[in-house]
Amino acid sequence: MNRLIVNSVMRKWIQLVLLCLAIGLHSVAQAADSGEAAPATPFVRFPKRAAYTVVVILPQKIKPAASGGQEKILVKVDVTKTAEMKRCVSTWSDGSVTENWFVGDLKMVLNGGGNIFAINLKILGNTDSSPRSDASDFAWLAQSNYAGIASFQNTQCYCFQKNRNPKLDQNGVPLKYSANTIAGSPGVALIDMQTYLPVAMNDGIRTFFYRFSETPDHDLQLPSYYESEMTRIHKQTEAPRRISNEP
Repeated sequence: MNRLIVNSVMRKWIQLVLLCLAIGLHSVAQAADSGEAAPATPFVRFPKRAAYTVVVILPQKIKPAASGGQEKILVKVDVTKTAEMKRCVSTWSDGSVTENWFVGDLKMVLNGGGNIFAINLKILGNTDSSPRSDASDFAWLAQSNYAGIASFQNTQCYCFQKNRNPKLDQNGVPLKYSANTIAGSPGVALIDMQTYLPVAMNDGIRTFFYRFSETPDHDLQLPSYYESEMTRIHKQTEAPRRISNEP
């Protein structure tokens, strides 16, 4: 009698295990059929050496500035990056060009008056509205806002949405983005599935399109006027603190 009960329990247990395996295999098959592949972290992988252009587009018209003229807005950033140094040449809507250098966590800006000022990004963060044009612009990407696979100009991309909608490719058909549709889609980022390089991003205000070119074959050299500012900053940082004996 006891043997019959044991055998009955064992049969039910085996049937339950087989049922769980069947459900699991069915789920795997469904995921394979959908063509969806969850991205691996890190989601964006800027190489240590790179040259690329970021084209910036605003969805709305340029608003007049308080002075009555047109507000100057960023339209393009040409980036060259080698090791711990990065050079960003920004082109603005009035035709002017500015140059920023990033050395580690230090951002050095040459203002209109010909003066250089430095910003410690680790302490102060990016104090202006210009993008850093690196992985920090994509810090909001997470597995929780991964929305599926999309295509942009014949490139298969991982798609992230700040306010995630239902899976974009739930029917096995990737969503197609154009320059116009992504410009009208706030909080969307497209990452190349093969290279993990950024393709496009809408931060809710501006849309950024990334175009990578040949890898630089030589290291960047900091111009002398920036080098002198770096030396001054390092001397300030490394200067010994004076200990006072006063009560």
